Amino acid sequence: MDNQIASLTNGTIYEIIPTHDKSLRLEVRAGKIERGTRFSFAPANNSNSQQFKVIKNEDLSWSFLPVCAPGFSLDCNSSGNKPCILWSQSDRNQNQRLLVEFVPNQGFLIRLLRNSNYVLEVGSELES
Repeated sequence: MDNQIASLTNGTIYEIIPTHDKSLRLEVRAGKIERGTRFSFAPANNSNSQQFKVIKNEDLSWSFLPVCAPGFSLDCNSSGNKPCILWSQSDRNQNQRLLVEFVPNQGFLIRLLRNSNYVLEVGSELES
């Protein structure tokens, strides 16, 4: 990716791109805006269901807010094999606090704050 970034900028909108297929983007499935909606990969289409505003939290973690769903956040549960879902944004919800680590020549690793061994399968590259 030619415009790979080495850090996130608070308040900026990004797309999450899986390293296994750079033609795909993480999106709110079918742009459906309700609690519990799953995320999926779909061909890039420049829609706001594939765009995430990143917000830096006080603990240096990040929250990913889908542009298509004001008031909601990417929510990932580290217990079991559960998918990431759309859920009401909450400053107290640890499932919405993600650590983002830049790995040179590879992209980004996105981990859950409360369990850094849990790496999101949604890929490791972000594009603004």
